[in-house]
Amino acid sequence: MPSIALHIQPVYSALHPDKTIGGMQLLRHQVETLDAFNDAEVDVIFNTAMTGDGKSLAAYLPALHAGQSVVAMYPSNELVRDQYTALPLYGQRLHLRLPKSDTMYSNKITQLTRLHEATRIEEIRKLIENNPILLTNPDIIHLIMGYHYGWGHLKQELAVTTAMSFDYFLFDEFHVFGVPQVLAVTNMLGYLATSYANKPNERKKFVFLSATPTPLLTQLLERSGLRHRQITGSYAATAQPGYHCILQGCDLHLHLHDVSQETPTEQWVETHLPEMLAFFQQHPTSKAAILVYSVATARRLVTRLREYFIPHGITVGENTGLTNAEEKAQSFKQHILVGTSTVDVGIDFHINYLIFEAFDSGTFLQRFGRLGRHAEFPAYTAHALLPRFVHERLQEQIGSIHTMEREGFNTLVREVFPTEQQFKQYAQRWGAM
Repeated sequence: MPSIALHIQPVYSALHPDKTIGGMQLLRHQVETLDAFNDAEVDVIFNTAMTGDGKSLAAYLPALHAGQSVVAMYPSNELVRDQYTALPLYGQRLHLRLPKSDTMYSNKITQLTRLHEATRIEEIRKLIENNPILLTNPDIIHLIMGYHYGWGHLKQELAVTTAMSFDYFLFDEFHVFGVPQVLAVTNMLGYLATSYANKPNERKKFVFLSATPTPLLTQLLERSGLRHRQITGSYAATAQPGYHCILQGCDLHLHLHDVSQETPTEQWVETHLPEMLAFFQQHPTSKAAILVYSVATARRLVTRLREYFIPHGITVGENTGLTNAEEKAQSFKQHILVGTSTVDVGIDFHINYLIFEAFDSGTFLQRFGRLGRHAEFPAYTAHALLPRFVHERLQEQIGSIHTMEREGFNTLVREVFPTEQQFKQYAQRWGAM
């Protein structure tokens, strides 16, 4: 079955006509997010702007611009570190002084306990109390707020300390959260809303960032009585006054990924090695990423790619769950990065060539969204490896079309992939309080 070739048009996001901070003109959805945060009638804010459209900056505006304190939760420690690195850049762009900030995850807590010869709960408490901006993962916060971290009365005290220390709770890339995590988050929201019900000036705010919002959470919020507002982006496919380019146009090739083969991805890459080399030779400043599901597949690819490309002066890096911290950092500096889900969620790539596997719409949109975020390359190309039934549906829907707007294509992707299971019975059994 032949591959499908499409040109995906660039994306321009609407600027706000009036609002600037430090000389930087904000995007319309960023100002709307800040306005919703300042609205006393809104408890929960959903920003569903497109990948690459500055959702993270929008979420940090109350902390950077208005002095609010925030605990920000990310689904992977890699993303925690990536966003922590981005914080000073936000401050520079807005000409604002960055408040004290830090990260909190298991390995770091272990290092601190050894350094200070203290207990884990003591180190966690210090991180929470001393940092107006704290980046962590949702599992730690869930354990704390559910009275499951620590022992005796300290468990309750840590939960109270966490609630008192932050003005709002930020959940990034929320679409990758599973049903148990969605229920845990909903219970946390209910707990905090109840705790501060009679303290209107101290009520907590909750900000969710996701290009593909979770229907289950929306349903639970509507039943909970928490007041929520959804913020969307406003886009155009052509350059025009009042709009800023957020994603470059690219050539996208949709290939059949025959999962019945033992090593389909390696075989596909092997076949297309000369094509990849030709791209690098035609565009010498190029950077590429290959994103797969399996760590074993990634490691085999790294071995083969180094064997093929190093003689041509093209370097290859690995970034998987088994890669050490130093190698992960170095992988972003190589010409070709081979990675798994450790880097495909939310990480900001400087690439113009992308190969990726995708077996569901969320993964497809996440991985495809890594391409074209920076206007520093002369050409942008992506190759998506898809299951047969998805490839056939796309071929039927696209037909003779050769060019599509990004928004329309994203909608099509959500339609042709199967609907993800919501596990409603799990929610009914374990979600009630």
